[in-house]
Amino acid sequence: MKCQQDPQLELSLARRVTIFVIGVVESMLFAGTVFGWPQLVHVLKVEGLYSDLCHGFSTPSSLLPHAHTSLNTPTPPHQAFNNTRCHGLNNTFEISRSHIVGVEQCGPQDERFALIFTVAVGCYSVPGVLVGYLLHHAGLRVTRVSAGTMLTMGFLFLGMATKESPNWVFASMIFLALGGNQLRLSVMQFGDLFPLHRSTAISLLSGIYAASAALFIIFQYTASAGLQRSHVCWFLAALSTLSIFLTFLMPVHHIPVQDNYETWPSEPGTSQQPLRRSLLSGSSFLHTYWYFLNLLAINIYQQTYNVWVTASSCSVREAGWYSILFSYSNLVTVFFGPLGGAFTDYMVRRAGNNLRPLQLPAS
Repeated sequence: MKCQQDPQLELSLARRVTIFVIGVVESMLFAGTVFGWPQLVHVLKVEGLYSDLCHGFSTPSSLLPHAHTSLNTPTPPHQAFNNTRCHGLNNTFEISRSHIVGVEQCGPQDERFALIFTVAVGCYSVPGVLVGYLLHHAGLRVTRVSAGTMLTMGFLFLGMATKESPNWVFASMIFLALGGNQLRLSVMQFGDLFPLHRSTAISLLSGIYAASAALFIIFQYTASAGLQRSHVCWFLAALSTLSIFLTFLMPVHHIPVQDNYETWPSEPGTSQQPLRRSLLSGSSFLHTYWYFLNLLAINIYQQTYNVWVTASSCSVREAGWYSILFSYSNLVTVFFGPLGGAFTDYMVRRAGNNLRPLQLPAS
């Protein structure tokens, strides 16, 4: 697709700041929503999604949701308590619509939720190359409109998921993953708005997107206030459409790059290293391997977090407290994310200042 953007386009300081603030807010809300899965799983379990898979573990029909039943027997039936700590607390069961959350485990239900998250993570990571191709050829506006549309559909489908129709969660997480990844990669261009502080800006945007994993915490708070999850999803769907409309404040194809770092003349007989050679270098492979291990560890942790919570808690309230703790822990990255970028910018400027006197005689 031919670039239809004016090559001489310049953005005013006010417009650059506005675009960057939009990118920060979008990253904080939607770019990594799919990684708040452990928080969402707790809410879905309490609502009873996929509880029909728990044939051997389901709550007796005589017990109503959220009811408490005292048992006179010293040992709970079906070995409901998973650890000795729960035995010493009381002999009261806390029932959810699904099963005894935090007391009774349901392997098939956990496996189904793990499958959904695995598919969502694959949809978030694998199409990254295609998103880069879309940004390069179709441009920033097309990519952002596509991302906003997918995010809106994802929240709509999540609102449609119920105990009777739980498979909407599959479609919801896929669209949230695809839309979130497109939004995150398109927002990375906003680092070019401030060339002298590019690394700091990119680190801020890439670090703050982890805070979006805490978005699903609102489901737990709104449920306590009596609001239905579907109503919250409709609100989030409407909010995500703002990404589409705000796109028209931005350049059509890309952020114009006006690099203020000085361009030093290369030495005679030297040429730039080709991209293929850089990608096939040992440092590139080591970085990719390191990045892969980090993502693998994070994904395994997020996938098994709720299983651990279920096994170690004695009540729905305790399991919910652990889920809230997970969401708040994601907010810490907002404060530490920009530090690496600020250090990189400092080292680049320092290297430039040290290199400039050596090239004065040659000029």
